[in-house]
Formats: sequence, structure tokens, C-alpha cells
Amino acid sequence: MAQINFDSSKAPDNTYSPVPPGKYKVAIQDSELKSTADGRGRRLMLKFLILDGAHRGRSILEGYNYENPSIEAQNISRAQLKEMTVAIFGEPKVIRDSSEWHMKPLIIDVAIVTGK
Repeated sequence: MAQINFDSSKAPDNTYSPVPPGKYKVAIQDSELKSTADGRGRRLMLKFLILDGAHRGRSILEGYNYENPSIEAQNISRAQLKEMTVAIFGEPKVIRDSSEWHMKPLIIDVAIVTGK
């Protein structure tokens, strides 16, 4: 428990809206490997920074099933990471640390999928 004395009537309204679907020039700003909620796998979380256009400076967060009991889920994510690596470096490459992807421009295609 935390005593915070928060007056919600004085807090600003939430003006957040998702980045619209489309292609964006981005660079990976941050990356982190986190345990999945059930603790049975690990997700590679990437924070993409939009580099130009009307949404310059906004971030897009994406998680990849780097290690997962579902081999299919893991393979889908690893194939996406391979595509990203080729987009950045022009060919497949061994990545020893996710920071090797940081601040290298690439184009991503953003889509919005309605949750279940």
C-alpha cells in the first residue's frame, strides 16, 4: 500500500491514441528480455521510436516470444526478428546483444488488431 494523496479531479485527461496504421521510419530505442506472465518463457520487448513524419517522437512497443513452450509462437517471433535484422543490416547476422539493433533506422508496417 502507498499513501499518495491523489486528487483525480485535478489530473489531466488521457489524450493517448494509438499510432495510425501505416509505414513508419523507426529505430529501436530500447530492448529488454522479460519473463512471460506464466514464467514459462521470455519475451523480447522492443521500443521503436518514430523518426519522422506527423508522429515523430512517438514510441511503439512490441513483444516477441523469444523463448516459449509453443515452438510455433517462438518460430514466428524469431522469423520476425530475422526479417528485422535483414532490414537493418542487409543480410542475416548473429546478434549477441539486442543493443546491436539500437538506433539503426528501418521501416515498419503498423497495423491495429482488435483484441479478443
